[in-house]
Amino acid sequence: MPPIKHVIQKGLKSRLGKDFAYTFMAQVIVMIAAVAINKIVSHMLGVEGYAEYNIARRGANMLAFFVSGGMGIAVTRYIAINMGKGRTFATAQLLPLSYIIVGLYFVILLLAALLFPQQMMGLLLGQHANITLFVTVICYALGYALNMVVISALRGYGYFRQYNIVQIIIQSMLILCAIAFGHSVVSLLMAFSVAYTLYSVYLFVRTTAWRLTRLAHSGLLRRGFFRKLSLYGMPRMLFNIVVASSQLVPLLLIEHKYGQYYAGLFSGALAIQLLITPLFDFTGTVFLQRVSILAGQKNYVQIKKMIRIAFFLFIGVATLGLLVVYTLPELWLQLLFTKEFIPATPLVRILALSLIPRAVQILHTNPLDAVATFPYNLLLIIIWYAVYIVLIVTSKNIEACAWAYTIATAVMGGLSVLFWQWTLSRIRKKSSITVS
Repeated sequence: MPPIKHVIQKGLKSRLGKDFAYTFMAQVIVMIAAVAINKIVSHMLGVEGYAEYNIARRGANMLAFFVSGGMGIAVTRYIAINMGKGRTFATAQLLPLSYIIVGLYFVILLLAALLFPQQMMGLLLGQHANITLFVTVICYALGYALNMVVISALRGYGYFRQYNIVQIIIQSMLILCAIAFGHSVVSLLMAFSVAYTLYSVYLFVRTTAWRLTRLAHSGLLRRGFFRKLSLYGMPRMLFNIVVASSQLVPLLLIEHKYGQYYAGLFSGALAIQLLITPLFDFTGTVFLQRVSILAGQKNYVQIKKMIRIAFFLFIGVATLGLLVVYTLPELWLQLLFTKEFIPATPLVRILALSLIPRAVQILHTNPLDAVATFPYNLLLIIIWYAVYIVLIVTSKNIEACAWAYTIATAVMGGLSVLFWQWTLSRIRKKSSITVS
């Protein structure tokens, strides 16, 4: 067996390695943009205003994942699979179909908002509930959902350079929005929603709109693609909703139990950890396209080799991130926020310990979606969520809430490895292919 160093060097020279390199560099830029947005918002709104901003945006993200209907994963997967099988015409119809599904889910959301406004406001916004912020959150949800779906098509086609460029453009627009409208949560989120919506519509019109005229004559709906996309997307939608709610509900609980000030400190400490994880999240999206193609070709040997190489890369980057954050927490709090956030120092150190298990879990997320129809990731996040909530409810102080996140993440990281190995074992037995 060749040394790990040689295996990694060979992998970086491949097309997959180049896609990882492009995506990694782009995500560094995206991370810097996120830092700039956090700095601007925390400076303009303060600790308590930052807490309100985080609660509102996380509530909007949860609605956005419902509106997307899981198409952010489904479109990438089915475009990649159909490309691998040479089904060019079928591939061309998937994004228009996904937008129809998004439209249907948005209508359901509007009906729910009209019928149960008070209940939804309380669930999403807690003590910050008001009709103006609620309407803003719904607008943001639509824009963000449209953005998720249209860029998922770029990943499906393997256009990772274009995908990364789009990400950088969007983040640049959000920075400008933060500078111009960061004086209030409502104006800021509405500006974000307009930016997401306009740019998503532009991308759709430029790349896909002409195909809509062919959709009615393609017979695609009659052949079941609409049903297939919807059924595949539904459990992924539920997974994303659980993920989004797991970022919102604990923060609402912390605010209710310890006050808005501590909710703001916790948000700031968690934001530092979340600034690093996108390096894994967006790099992991490369896997969904690559592994989907290889799974369609039943090339499980290559899949396992790919994950093995990425495992060492992910662990290395996560360890570096852990060391950098753990040793200099006060520096990062002042650099990314303001001096008001320095009391969050112990929270930063505790949450930093979750970086390695989080990286391991992210590594296996998209490959599991690519090779299996069973929603393993949904099961994982439900287990994580349950452990997290139980530990927060039983916590005695704000530091215990940080430990709750870290312990729950460690459990999820370990289970993701077990699920991945078990899934490969089942596929090997089913396909009579020896995976080495």
